[in-house]
Amino acid sequence: TKRDLIFFKKVVAEMLNHAIDSYMNFAFPADEILPLQCKIKERMDNWNGNYSLTLIDTLDTLAVMEKYKKYEKYSILFLNNVYLKSDVNVSLFEANIRMLGGLISNHYISKKLQKHKLVLNLKYGVMDVSNTSLISIAHIGTLILEFGTISYLTGNDKYYNAVYKATEIAWSIRSDYDLVGTDIKITSNEWSNKYATVSGNIDSYYEYLLKAYITFNNVSFYKKFQTHYEAIIRYINKPPNFYRVNMHGPENIQDEYDALVAFWPGLQVLYGDFMTAFKNFNQFERVVKHYSFLLDNYLQKKPKSYLLRPEFYESNFYLYELTKNEKYIDNAIDALYNLNMYARGSCGFSSISNVFIFPAYTDNMDSYFLAETIKYIYLVFENSLETSVLQWDEFLFNTEAHFVPIYAPLSYCPIKINTTSFKENEHLRLQCKFHFLHLNWMGNIKVDSSEISSAIIFW
Repeated sequence: TKRDLIFFKKVVAEMLNHAIDSYMNFAFPADEILPLQCKIKERMDNWNGNYSLTLIDTLDTLAVMEKYKKYEKYSILFLNNVYLKSDVNVSLFEANIRMLGGLISNHYISKKLQKHKLVLNLKYGVMDVSNTSLISIAHIGTLILEFGTISYLTGNDKYYNAVYKATEIAWSIRSDYDLVGTDIKITSNEWSNKYATVSGNIDSYYEYLLKAYITFNNVSFYKKFQTHYEAIIRYINKPPNFYRVNMHGPENIQDEYDALVAFWPGLQVLYGDFMTAFKNFNQFERVVKHYSFLLDNYLQKKPKSYLLRPEFYESNFYLYELTKNEKYIDNAIDALYNLNMYARGSCGFSSISNVFIFPAYTDNMDSYFLAETIKYIYLVFENSLETSVLQWDEFLFNTEAHFVPIYAPLSYCPIKINTTSFKENEHLRLQCKFHFLHLNWMGNIKVDSSEISSAIIFW
């Protein structure tokens, strides 16, 4: 009932408050908190940059839940306490999707609320490629949404053009089977790891091809995605099974059981391949029903760990938005129970090292839990209500669930192209039926001249 949905929204909001307030009380302005010990996480992972990562990754989740007073309070604390010139190298991929994506998303929200604006500095803290011989395809292909948005905000195309060129290079070295591997030698553009999959180090490359087409109305992204997609269905994803294959000889098959692949049904919804999405998701759903969570290496003999990952709930959200089937609400309700029962700690929620031994925690709460996992669970309840704060037609999410506006007007959908351009126009037609989320901000989002020179962008 509507009353039940409001209750479950409050449960998710309480979980968010518990985690972010604990972080602010015991760890801010450090990047992350130890959720069991209520202490600063001292170990530096490659996504940590001394820039209050948990906070910037969480702010737009507060806005989605309409926690505007807390959003403003914590945003001001970020502005007054975070120094973006730390002498530290970070993962280009992680810094882009979490930090840059979070800053962009909150720029839009602050415009909407007519409040302060968040600063960004691209000169410091980027991965030093001179000390790196390899780079993953995800590092190359998961930049276009954020850097393209920077170009839109500033009116300077150099950001978009730079990452578009990188995407073109990745596309140009695909195999004869239209597959890409995992890692590239940056000095020669040769493949180092030639295994093709839709799992980690490749997954968001495919995701950003489709989302870049939707966002910027550039048909070349769609053509690339469609070509890859047909190869993936032929060699890698034979629903409901996933495989890891050699990009140059895809008959060499290994089973793929990485929990990261659970994002794929959600992307298939955006593409319009609904029946395949259902088949794939049902496999993940059976695992979750059995173990309470989608475990890493979920079908191997001894799967144990759950790292608070969002991918299952991401696809659950998209499938609910598509079908309005209440089973996806039930999945979200089960998530609330299981997370509070098995993962809740004194100062947040902890990854679980072994689901068969309770409690068995890692004392770690990655920032994506508050950016993505909690958000996607909440959105199922939010979009189940008749009066939702969220509407659907002007933006989509980056791979960290931060907001990216769609710059192509709705009149471009379906886009006016030669009908012979695609082998299966049905996908395009169905994709254009799918509506996207927005917060009514499109009228006033560009950066003015004073902001370009002083507040937002330095490069």
